[in-house]
Amino acid sequence: RVAALQMKRAALEETVATLQHKRQEMINATRLPSGLTMPTEWSYGHKSEQAMKTANGIVKEHITMLHRYNEIKDIAQGVMGMIAERKGARMADVMEDFGMTSKD
Repeated sequence: RVAALQMKRAALEETVATLQHKRQEMINATRLPSGLTMPTEWSYGHKSEQAMKTANGIVKEHITMLHRYNEIKDIAQGVMGMIAERKGARMADVMEDFGMTSKD
């Protein structure tokens, strides 16, 4: 039982080391929002902090874009609904007229 726990611990320590190495590689590959590489004189902690700020900025931008997309999609569906109502057609038929499928 002790041997099994020691093997499990060794495997976990190896996994942690691998993940730390991958994290270091990702931080080193991260660019500033301007597209420039991070200054070599920055400490690992400073680079790590900047990498997180950059990543959070990208996520925030993607969320903003997703909100805009959803708002536009809602408006488009509303307009197509009005067209369908005026034509007395199904929404699916109007979508097809615009070259769209139910997956769009």
